[in-house]
Amino acid sequence: MCHLHIYAQSYSRNVEVLPEAVENAELVVEDVVSHVLLELFGEAEVDNVSIRFFSDSQAGLKHCSIQIHAQCSCRSSTAPLHSIERMKLILKEGMSYPLKELFGSVNVDNIMLGPSLCEYWNNLTPSHSV
Repeated sequence: MCHLHIYAQSYSRNVEVLPEAVENAELVVEDVVSHVLLELFGEAEVDNVSIRFFSDSQAGLKHCSIQIHAQCSCRSSTAPLHSIERMKLILKEGMSYPLKELFGSVNVDNIMLGPSLCEYWNNLTPSHSV
């Protein structure tokens, strides 16, 4: 299994998630992210989702951070991937829309991949890449 860490932030006036309902929102994000990862990898498990609202919002904007930790089976990837950067882009695009539905404006700031995933994609032969 390969480790995946995703960090996103939201600054928005229109947020479907209330700070009082963070636990429910974390479950919804876990479900959404699981579906995205399953489409890409065929096998995945979201270990932890953490949502934190900050009280120092400017001009009525609500600010929150979203941290996601997951494990994926890199050997069963269903997506043809050229490189780690391409995979990060696919993950970012796949997660941005569902997160925007919940949090309004969302930036997926950082996607970090565990070393075993990096080794796998760096060792792909040309016949495995598209």
